[in-house]
Amino acid sequence: MKKALVTIAVGKRFEKMVRNYCLTNWKLYAKKHGYELIIIDKPLDEKDSRCVAWQKCLVLSQEWSRNYDRIVWLDTDIIINPNSPDVIEGVPEDKIGAVDEFSFPTKQEYEIALSRMYKHWGSLDYNPIINYGGPAYYKSYGIECDFEKVVQTGVMVFNPKLHREVLEYIYYNYEDKGLNYEMRPMSYEILKNNMQHWIDKRFNMHIQFLKALYYPYLLELEIKKPSWLCKKEILKLNIEAMFANSYFLHFTGATNEMKLLDWEKSGRII
Repeated sequence: MKKALVTIAVGKRFEKMVRNYCLTNWKLYAKKHGYELIIIDKPLDEKDSRCVAWQKCLVLSQEWSRNYDRIVWLDTDIIINPNSPDVIEGVPEDKIGAVDEFSFPTKQEYEIALSRMYKHWGSLDYNPIINYGGPAYYKSYGIECDFEKVVQTGVMVFNPKLHREVLEYIYYNYEDKGLNYEMRPMSYEILKNNMQHWIDKRFNMHIQFLKALYYPYLLELEIKKPSWLCKKEILKLNIEAMFANSYFLHFTGATNEMKLLDWEKSGRII
């Protein structure tokens, strides 16, 4: 089986992020499991004004993608534990492998974490639309459905021969409405077409939800100069613990904390 790990890193910020925090551990993981690593550094569609995250929908449309049996998509803010198993194991060839965000790590615990995050965001004068269930999450985009599950699009396993068409449909038929960019319509279309296969949640561990659920004090620590060193050390220790218990640690909303992780020291599965 020929397979590739693929990401899009367009612009100095994302190129630097991948180079400094991801490239070495991605290469180790790729070598261990027989992947080619493809980092796209130019937009696949120069005319599109939407966030570049939408262009993950065009990865399977590239001529080179036909050379692979499986393509694993990775967001640029993911650090891989090199000791992790192969993410495609157990994913049927006709299905899209992904983690269900709204059941992370369980549906009940997800709601606890989300309630803490909403409280924290409120203290920062950031008041997002509150969505505790799947139908409300999709409705905030304008999609009416009864799906309780949500595909987390930061890590996905694709079959280029079977999934190109649905990704192109998403890209050309939906608008960018802000929050989560492509995730709501992409999740909806994958579920509507019954293409989902739920993979181990450790393949897409969301650092902000881990904080809210297991380390809620990290949300409350104030950033003041006298206490910054203490906060930094506490945060570093907890990130190392999160990483040791993850396969892929996703730093969405916390990319500035990627530099705190010494992944070579913490790269073990507990």
